[in-house]
Amino acid sequence: MDCPTFIETYKTEEHELCDRIIARLEELLSDAEQSHHYMDGTEMHGSAVERKDYSFNFKSIKDPLAVDMHNVLGRCVKEYGLKYPGFASQGCMSDDMKVQKTPPKGGFHTWHCEQGSQNNSSFRNLTWTFYLNDLPEGEGETEFLEYGVKVSPKKADLCLFPAAWTHTHRGNPVYTHDKYIATGWYYLV
Repeated sequence: MDCPTFIETYKTEEHELCDRIIARLEELLSDAEQSHHYMDGTEMHGSAVERKDYSFNFKSIKDPLAVDMHNVLGRCVKEYGLKYPGFASQGCMSDDMKVQKTPPKGGFHTWHCEQGSQNNSSFRNLTWTFYLNDLPEGEGETEFLEYGVKVSPKKADLCLFPAAWTHTHRGNPVYTHDKYIATGWYYLV
């Protein structure tokens, strides 16, 4: 019996949106650096592992690109719900949008899941990652522990997967190019 992984990648045609999101992130990073309020994205995780990437939460700064991104998400999540009616039967919503730049040899490569006990992460139900640029083969994949699946970053591809422990994953290293993603979660409501 073939069991589904519940990991789905949707090829969108939103290349121009990817370019606008990257340009806006670079503008925010430049402004932060010039004002000496540089935000390096460093976060502490349970094992005191430091991230080496840069991010802004577009929801927090009320950036209009978050609305454009959620229009794309809405279409793909509808398809996901048609394929997985169990997901569709749950009340979920998303308004998060974290945009992240990972430089070569940066990132966070520890196995983790997106659902936990901190803040409101226990209500996370579905994770989304929108790849904003292409990377060479073998760099920057999203790798899933339990399934042996690696999703390669391709510009304008949207990856959806459950937030629970069943989908423990990591971002694999990038070596030659910056990696740009937008990511967030659908929460149970």
